[in-house]
Amino acid sequence: MLEAVLFAVGRTADLDELAAAVEAPPEDVVGALGVLDRALQERGVQLLRVAGGYRIVTRPEFADAVRRMLQPPPVRLTPARLETLAVIAYRQPITRAEMEAIRGVDCSGTVKTLLDLGLVELRGRRHDKPGRPLQYGTTARFLEEFALDSLSDLPKLEELEA
Repeated sequence: MLEAVLFAVGRTADLDELAAAVEAPPEDVVGALGVLDRALQERGVQLLRVAGGYRIVTRPEFADAVRRMLQPPPVRLTPARLETLAVIAYRQPITRAEMEAIRGVDCSGTVKTLLDLGLVELRGRRHDKPGRPLQYGTTARFLEEFALDSLSDLPKLEELEA
């Protein structure tokens, strides 16, 4: 039962918390923690005593595999998404109507997807246009996904047209 509690809580739990959770005296919990520690010796996790409590953590030799698994999946961008993202990156802050004027097609679904992917964010409203339309710009995740330090690292438009 201690293994399940420590696994589920995902943080360091002190002896009194564990005793209350499993409804056992602290001295019995200490004995059970010793049994659990021995049982975990051949497993991918280990019992650690830290900060006055106990915690189940990944064994150091498996940390890289866990880290790879926890990385977000690579962003899949269709040509329409890439084109819209490029327009936003080069013209930000930009309204959806301005994107659609450049691309010549409706961009609402594509912009929503880019927002959901965390590559684009809202950047306020255009106060000089009727209806005060929303403006969009790229995010830090955009820079990370495209290995850019800043937007100034984007290729110049003249270079792309050549």
